[in-house]
Amino acid sequence: MAGIEPVVTVDVGDRRPTVGHPTGIAVAVTDVDGIPLPGARLELVVDGELRDIAIADGDGRATFTLDRPTGPANEGGYDSIQVQVATTDVVSRPTGVFWQPDESRRITISVSPDSSHSGKVRTITAQVVDGNTPMAGRTVELHIDGTLAGRAPTDDDGTATFTLRKQVHGPFDLAKVVLVGDRSVASNEVLISWPLSTRGVHGSNDWEIVWRDEFGGTSLDASKWRAINNCPPVYLACDTDRPENVEVSDGLLRLRSLREPYAGTNKWTGSGSQFGPLTSFTEGDFLQRDFTAGRVDSTRDFTYGRYELLGKLPQGHGTFFAFWMRPRNSEYGNDAAGGEIDIAEGANIGRGGNRRGQIDAQLPGDGWGVHHVVHMGYPFTNPFTLTNLPVNPAESFHLYAVEWDTASIRFYVDDERVLTVPQSDWFSHPRDDEEPVENPYAPFDQPFFIVINNTIGNWALETWPGNQVPDTTVFPAEFVVDYIRVYECRPPAGTSVPGPGQGCETP
Repeated sequence: MAGIEPVVTVDVGDRRPTVGHPTGIAVAVTDVDGIPLPGARLELVVDGELRDIAIADGDGRATFTLDRPTGPANEGGYDSIQVQVATTDVVSRPTGVFWQPDESRRITISVSPDSSHSGKVRTITAQVVDGNTPMAGRTVELHIDGTLAGRAPTDDDGTATFTLRKQVHGPFDLAKVVLVGDRSVASNEVLISWPLSTRGVHGSNDWEIVWRDEFGGTSLDASKWRAINNCPPVYLACDTDRPENVEVSDGLLRLRSLREPYAGTNKWTGSGSQFGPLTSFTEGDFLQRDFTAGRVDSTRDFTYGRYELLGKLPQGHGTFFAFWMRPRNSEYGNDAAGGEIDIAEGANIGRGGNRRGQIDAQLPGDGWGVHHVVHMGYPFTNPFTLTNLPVNPAESFHLYAVEWDTASIRFYVDDERVLTVPQSDWFSHPRDDEEPVENPYAPFDQPFFIVINNTIGNWALETWPGNQVPDTTVFPAEFVVDYIRVYECRPPAGTSVPGPGQGCETP
């Protein structure tokens, strides 16, 4: 096939098949002009290992079949599938399959009322069935954010009812019902939203919603977000825009990190060793990674306002999530000189014990840490704090927010303000051989865009021996986002405010 430059495409009929029920993998091989290449020898590669071989027919097509997960590359029944033209380096883009257990016994759960922040009492109803037959006289448990909250028997219809009179761990509780005696039979998780005592998601303090995404569709809204394709040298994963890594379903955005081989291009501009010797880079470098990840950037830029994310964080040694903001083209320069607002982030670099002084980790100990920081410089200056939550944020939803105006940058988790960086601390200094910027509001008077990402590894891990190797049992690792909301401060007409964006500060 020398000189014809084959192209291989793969179509999986069911991306979420049931274990034991075959799913077909349709393959087509053509030249660059789309002309079929009959007789091509095609190899099915699953999780990096050769699994099957087929010969393309007269239309350049072949079919493979899988009926169950084939390897241990990821917990949770995920297979990364590629098809390669034998004896060449031509290979298809990876396609993922998420295997679902073949279980006739299941639990469905509902919450009433299900409207956000309504009422003080919730009724949680669970029905347990085996096929179409109700499972009567069984005991089920209600778990809230992973904590046992009650037990109840099922009636003749296989139904059990729980009453929750107040929030358990926070303004956002996660409910799940499991069958006593066989905990593999469990419901999906359902979010319960309680009223916030501060402004939060309801409109007061003169904040007005100007931009939002509730992720109610079946795909990412391209008018609001751009999914990123990049293999940045600072991380151990390549970002892709595949639905395996960036998925919108059931009213949620799921940014998913996966353990799978992937090769791509570094699209960082320029070259250098900004983050140390292990992350020296040159734009356009072709990089091979053992992980893929999801990242989305907002298409719109903002200056000042309140920015909220309601989400559940990923967990596992080596995972790194972030909800942050940065300028697209700041007049003050790149990196710290242009400023960065990390509303919530976490680099899981430890395996337990006291984490004070570390970056952050969703691990048991004296709480679960979420990091909040403002980057500016030069030299690199990072006012920050670490919020220790009483419940694992990988098992519960929380509201992460920042308020940014010309007076300060203020960080919040649920009802609580956790960090304030006043305008008097702001500064921008591009480099040692340049003068500091003579603007007291620099670099935070420029438009910033929103970034949400869930990747693997982080530049800071270079200083922690052994922490470059993630825990391979946590995959797929998901950052689950219920919504993003952006507010502008709109004080009543005639109200005198000190400066742009001010007048709506949440205590």
